[in-house]
Order: sequence, then structure tokens, then C-alpha cells
Amino acid sequence: MATLFKKLLRNIGRGKGQFIAVVTVVTMGILIYVTMSSTYYNLRNSQTDFYEATNFADYYYMVVKAPEQVINDIANLNGVKRVTGRIYFDLSILKDDNKRATARIVSYPLPMEDELNKLLLNGGQMFASGARGSTVEILTDPGFVEANDINWGDRVTVIYEGRLLDFAVIGTANSPEFVYPIKDIADLLPDPTSFGVFMLPHYEAQQVFNYKGQINQVLVEFFPGANLDKINAEIKEILTPYGFLASYPRDDQLSHALLQMELDSIKNLTTSLPIIFLFIAAMIQFIILRRMIRNQKVQVGVLKALGFSNWHIILHYALYALLIGFCGALIGIVAGWFLAGFLTDFFLVYFNLPLSSLSKLNTKVILYSFLLSMGVGLLAGLTAARNISKILPAESMRPKMPEKTSRSIVERMPFIWQRLGIGFKISLRNISRNRGRFTLNVIGIMFAVALLLVSYFMNDAIDFMQNSYYKEQNYDYKITVNKPIKEGELNTIANIEGVIKVEAFLHLPVRLTYQGQNEEDLIVAYNPDMSLKRISDEKGQTLFIPPEGLIISQQLAEKLGVSTGDEIGIETLLPNSPPKY
Repeated sequence: MATLFKKLLRNIGRGKGQFIAVVTVVTMGILIYVTMSSTYYNLRNSQTDFYEATNFADYYYMVVKAPEQVINDIANLNGVKRVTGRIYFDLSILKDDNKRATARIVSYPLPMEDELNKLLLNGGQMFASGARGSTVEILTDPGFVEANDINWGDRVTVIYEGRLLDFAVIGTANSPEFVYPIKDIADLLPDPTSFGVFMLPHYEAQQVFNYKGQINQVLVEFFPGANLDKINAEIKEILTPYGFLASYPRDDQLSHALLQMELDSIKNLTTSLPIIFLFIAAMIQFIILRRMIRNQKVQVGVLKALGFSNWHIILHYALYALLIGFCGALIGIVAGWFLAGFLTDFFLVYFNLPLSSLSKLNTKVILYSFLLSMGVGLLAGLTAARNISKILPAESMRPKMPEKTSRSIVERMPFIWQRLGIGFKISLRNISRNRGRFTLNVIGIMFAVALLLVSYFMNDAIDFMQNSYYKEQNYDYKITVNKPIKEGELNTIANIEGVIKVEAFLHLPVRLTYQGQNEEDLIVAYNPDMSLKRISDEKGQTLFIPPEGLIISQQLAEKLGVSTGDEIGIETLLPNSPPKY
């Protein structure tokens, strides 16, 4: 084997250019696998640890106002492990430049060790169990403090029922429900200059916002194996007298859903792209080894005559592919580990996750990387060298016999063949006589072009989404209020200098019912002649508001099992709501 190893090194030295080229392809595949896998495990492990440390809730319930007693009523239900009640709504922030932003007010009962969705301090100090002065102390999300250049102790002003309220910012904290802090699904990216999360002690929030002894949101954690449908129905029955608005599970919680969607997309990339690169590398190794064995047929015969077995010689050529896989994996792992740190930091710009579980070297990823690269190399090497057993020492000395050939399809078409030049004829004959090599080359180029097209497609898809959004949303500014106002108030806005047109719409939380199926959603009411906002179908064609009935999304129609022309029941989820329709 020492003799064969020397021969292996000579083969690599004589063809070091092609050796390096194949190692580069393998390196790219492993680099992508290690980078994406390490990033995925970093984010997923941090997500899991963060959720466990902060007691992330399983279910959310919104009401208008309910007495805190409902917390004990829900906690006594069979299958409920833990319950937290709090205050949760949005207010306007009055900034120094007189511009407005949105603050999401969230209260936290103290002490919060056993509460759901508790906070982890990021900077500054945690608020005390009681007020330290006349000004209520708050924590905010880290992005809001950085984007607005806030120092500890600075005051921020919010508008509540026409009154100005000052809060003192004493620190920043991370919460599991605000890992991706956006106002609603209409915002594609976090904008901390216009949206921030304000975290207050629960008792102070009740005093400031006139919620004494009351809450408007309930968080619930269930025991494993609990009957969720039954418990959910019982909780809704308890909350209905107090203006039950909506409920949703953790999977539908906005921040978690967006983070999970990002994790799923990263996980998908860990398998698709590396497989393409490793498949191309396997084809290249197969072609190189087949050609090497064919050119070294005499050497193979001499080795057999000297007593080397078939398996020794097959292993010799397979080691060439294994060495490519080993070098590619080693370089890819080192480079991928460093890139994973940069990519993780990039995601942390948008996701507020703690850093304690990040940038750890994952031994499973390293092991799989070596197994993938060397396994692909071994398969390619053994496949290419399998015909060595057919080579006989005496026959290997003879010149290669001409292979039996036949005319290609084009050669059987004289009216085409006679018009081709000598170069085209030689190329077509080589293709017909080496169909396997031609097929592998075509597949390799096909994957290369596919990768190029996918990268351009991603850019085009983003541009298309942006253009579609701006095409459907023709307004320059949108004003959202936290409770219905009279439509006549639009005249005040329309009379502002520079305003050309004002249109109004209504968001109303409802429960849709059809043949025993219930779904909670928002009804959006438009004027039929609305022009600043339009609705389109999946083909991009504009849909017009019907004079009777309503338009629902395809996803909601599939959940309810309805089709065009069916009648569904609608119940508003507001206090003192009208009867069902």
C-alpha cells in the first residue's frame, strides 16, 4: 500500500489543477452545509432555551376588559398549568420632532418568576415591584433604545385618551413574543424608529390606564396531553361576558410564526444547495477517475502482474476521491464555521435572541460534513474503478481495440449531415460514442445554470412583491385608531394643506361560522369606489367589492370549507355587539 500511496501522490501532483478544482466544488457544498446548519442550530437552540427560560405561553386570549378573578377561574380548569393576566394595547408616541410612533404597552405582574412570557434583562436595570417616583419606569426592546438614541432615565411621552403621559426608560429587555418586533403583518421588517415595545409593571399600568383590578389579555400554558379543544371552549365561555375578542395559539403568534418560518427556510437550504454541489463533485470525480484508469491501463496491468489484488488497486483509485472529500470537508468546515458566526450576527439584527447559546461548534454538523463529502467521494471512486477487475495483465499491454460504433441519428439524415462542417461532425460523433460522459456534463451545466437562475429569481421575486405591494397600496400615509370614530372626522384630515384625497375603511374582529366550523378573523370594510387601496386575486386582477356578501381569502375558505355562493354566519367580537348575521 505504501507503493500505491506514492503513486497516488504522483497522480495528484501531475493533475493538481483538476484536483484543486474538484476540492473547491466539494468545499463549496460543505461550506454551505456547515454555514446554514450551524446558523440553524444556533438560532433554534437559542430560541428553545429562550422560550424555556421565559415560560413562553401556549395560547393567547384578548378581551375588552375583564376582572382579574378570571385568572383563577381559568387556572382551576383541568389541563391548565399556568395562567397570566395582563394589559396589552397600542398607544401613540409623541417624539421630539413632533412625529408619531407606536408603542405597544405590555404589563408584567411582579414578581414575574412564575409568570408566562417573563422578561430577560438586556441592559440597564429591571423595574422594581413598586413605583420609585411620580414617573412610571419602563423597559423597552433593545432596538427602540438604539434607534432613538435613548439613555437610561430619558423620558418618552405617549398619548392616552387625549392626555400626555411621561415614562422613564430604565433599561431594555427581551421577551419571547417580541423576538421579531413588528407592529403587524403588514410590516415586512422591524422599524424601531416608528414602533417600540413598552414594558410596565402590571400594578402601575392598571393605575395609569384606568384598569384597576382589570386585564384585557390572558396567557395560558397547558399540561402535555391536555384536551386543547375542550379547554379552549371553556376559557372562551368564561371570557365571553367580558367582551371576548380573539384567541390564537403560539403557532399563530406573529413573532414566533415569522421566526419559525425563517428557521424552516434555513433548514431547507441545508439540504438542497449542498446536495447540488456534492452531486456535481461526484460526477466530476467519476469522469476524472474513469479517464485516469483508461490512461493508466498499462500500469494497472503491471500492478496486477506484480501481485496487487483488484481490491488493492480499486482502493488506490477510490482513495483519490476520498482525499478530495477529506480536503473539501476540512476546508469547508473551517470556513463554514466562521461564516456561520457572521450569518448568525446578521439574523440577530432582526431577531432579539439572547447570545448565550450562539456560535457553538456543533459536532453533529462536523461529523455529517465528513460523512457526506467522503461518502460521495467513495461512491464516485468505487463506481469509476469497478471495471478494474476486468483488466488482465497480458491484455493491458495491447493497444485499445477500436470500439464498435454506429451512425448517430444525425448521420442518418443526409440532407442535414452533408451541410455540417467537419467540426460539427466530429463533435456529434464524440457525443454519440460517449453518451454517458455527455449526459453527466449536461447535468452538471444544468445544475450550474439552475443555481444562477435561482439567485436571479430571488431578486426578481422581491422586486415583484414590492411592486405588487405599492400597486395595491396607493396611499402615501395610513392612520390607524384604536377605536371606531365618526366618518365625518375625515373632513378634518381632508382640509389639511397638501392632502389630495382621504378614504376610510373599518377593521372589525368577527367569528365566521359554517356547518360547525368556526374561524376568528378581521372583516375589512371598504367603500365600493375606493381607489387608494385595492384587492387583487392570485393572478393580479383587481377584485371589486360586491354590493352584497363579502370576499374572503382562499386560505380562510379552505379552513371553513365554503365556496362561492355559500352563506356563512358572522358574529362580531365586540362588547354590546349586534346579533349574529
